[in-house]
Amino acid sequence: MLTDAGSVAAQDLAALADLAGAGVVVHLGDPKGVLRSSSTT
Repeated sequence: MLTDAGSVAAQDLAALADLAGAGVVVHLGDPKGVLRSSSTT
């Protein structure tokens, strides 16, 4: 997910889990391509 936000919002993780299922790794990066963190659905 590309964003300037500091973290992935809970509702965004919930939407990703609905689409892709549980246990999917979500990488958070900024628009410049810097990876900030990773989490799972």
